[in-house]
Amino acid sequence: HQLPGDVFMDMAVDILDISTIIAYTTAQILLTDNQLYNADVNHDSYVDILDVVMLVDCILNVNCDQLTRNIASGTAAGTLNIDQSHYLARSDEVNVISIDSEIPVRGLQMDVQYEPEEYEFSLIEQLDAASGLILEYNDDIPGLVKVVLYPEDMFEIPAGAQDILQLEFTGLERSTDGSMNLSLANTIVSGPNGIKIIMNESSHVAGEFRLHPAYPNPFNPVTPFSCTHLPVPTNREV
Repeated sequence: HQLPGDVFMDMAVDILDISTIIAYTTAQILLTDNQLYNADVNHDSYVDILDVVMLVDCILNVNCDQLTRNIASGTAAGTLNIDQSHYLARSDEVNVISIDSEIPVRGLQMDVQYEPEEYEFSLIEQLDAASGLILEYNDDIPGLVKVVLYPEDMFEIPAGAQDILQLEFTGLERSTDGSMNLSLANTIVSGPNGIKIIMNESSHVAGEFRLHPAYPNPFNPVTPFSCTHLPVPTNREV
């Protein structure tokens, strides 16, 4: 059968449908063609966080039996950044993902990509600005963490610059430049009522500026020094 929002295929639109879409967006399950059709609530040919937010708002505010396919009107702009700090003594990388949006954020999904030969994913947690959203992730594939933040009520991440997630990685071997190669891909961000927030290209912003100890020792003919540095020329006292 075809009923917009009924992804669980039980002739109702409820939390089971939301959970099914989340499992699909985090690559835990596959959906049939009929499920994909019902899940594409905004009729943009994709099943993603925009559909989830529209379903949540539907369940909270209106009769979902009357849900019709439509794309939320309007878009907004925003930016995602990674603030990266390296702790040499513990071989840890702590990365804070921040968002700067023109409008409040109701949910987002993204792929966090890293080098599995050098680092091992250990932890992801919400920060205060995103504490009212539900966090789901899948790290089954080395080098990839699929992340979704979605609402269960009317909570929103406020507009403006906000730190939303913290990720931690354990170093498997010494990085050549003192910092890890971390990137965000396939990012989709939703505002209220499923409005798509267009993200500018994410950037890496160094959280600290450090000159690390010589390795292996300063008496070798050649000894490299690693330095965690700002990505653009900046005046600093050293």
